[in-house]
Amino acid sequence: RGGATPAISLGAEPVRQPEVRGWGDYSGRLPTLIQVMVENRLQGTNIAYDFALASSLATIAPVLGNRVRYVAWSDEYFCNLYMALVGSMSVAIKSPVVRRASEILSRVDAGLLGPDMPSAQALLEHMSADHAELLWLIDEGQMLFEGLKRADFMKHNIDLLNALYTRWPGPFDRRLVSGQKLYRVHSPALSVLTAMQPERLGNAFVTDESITSGFLSRFNLVAWPGKTERWPEIEEEERVWAFSWVIGRLQRMRPKTEVVVYGKAHEDLVVALQGEPNSYWGNRFGAILAAKSAHHAFKLATILWCADATEVPPRTTIPIEWMALALEIIDRWIKGASEMLEREVMRYPGERIRREMLAFIAERSRNGSGGAEVGEIIKMSGLTGKSARTQIETLQETRQIRLSLDDARGEVYVVQEEA
Repeated sequence: RGGATPAISLGAEPVRQPEVRGWGDYSGRLPTLIQVMVENRLQGTNIAYDFALASSLATIAPVLGNRVRYVAWSDEYFCNLYMALVGSMSVAIKSPVVRRASEILSRVDAGLLGPDMPSAQALLEHMSADHAELLWLIDEGQMLFEGLKRADFMKHNIDLLNALYTRWPGPFDRRLVSGQKLYRVHSPALSVLTAMQPERLGNAFVTDESITSGFLSRFNLVAWPGKTERWPEIEEEERVWAFSWVIGRLQRMRPKTEVVVYGKAHEDLVVALQGEPNSYWGNRFGAILAAKSAHHAFKLATILWCADATEVPPRTTIPIEWMALALEIIDRWIKGASEMLEREVMRYPGERIRREMLAFIAERSRNGSGGAEVGEIIKMSGLTGKSARTQIETLQETRQIRLSLDDARGEVYVVQEEA
């Protein structure tokens, strides 16, 4: 029959709404559902605001699962999220935030929770058994990053998470070992929520340059901001009722049919953030973390919109207010994580002298010399030739400098971003 295609329902709101207290920097701009989830987790604790926000977004992602997707660059993708809460074990409260996501989803639909075992085989076994949409909770996330330089057991996790971050409708086939069992998952929409210690992440960054090859940038790294004040208490009756309201709202918002939203109008906007230089972020880590920020923005904006709406008109562009908020959140998280990585990496022997070498090479490149010869770098460093060359090799391996051929001087080193 003729007429417009009806909007897709994401669940009508009940008459009674929970009280919103207006906590946090994004109060008044977040959907009521997310604001209530955040405040319910923060109340009576010293939990960092951004930890509660990241956890809430990651909790909603598997509810939308593979039934909600965005179109960007003429392709369709799911709005799954990889979130990592980063803070020192002695002061940052991370595990209770991860547990709250488990508590909520176990009540919404226990099938949306991944396996307890942090292994690729356990995950594929679970997902191939009709659990394509889920949140994988990994309490010790540094295992993933340290796995970059470890045995095959953890390498499988890395490869699998790399492959599943930007997925689209259709079958996903994977063998962990050639000739062994073939796993098939139809339209996998995997989200991850994990916690880790900054010193362990810093160590992985220093000791294995492959961490910069794309795995790290698939995660929204949310760094603990430092000392946090204790949030006020919410009366138990109101807190319990609000928690029940969240469960009901998430159950109602699970789409009965596929929802497709469009992001073409925002493609230039999100790519602009992804392409910001090191100078914008304040150090070299920001550009590494931002390598997937365009997809992060589309995923977050879609989740924010669906959390706010009770229905989504088909074939509609993501509203600009949700994209703008998503970009603001991502910008803040990348800058916070960049500062954290800067502090942690600087703790390691050799990093300070490498920074001095990098500054020297950059200055030689700017002043008309065309770059720095290896002998000049050794002399500047005050190290032995062997020790200096080791540090130069590290700068090359981490793609901070490169060799260039100067007509007058032969081989010189220049800063990589000037290539």
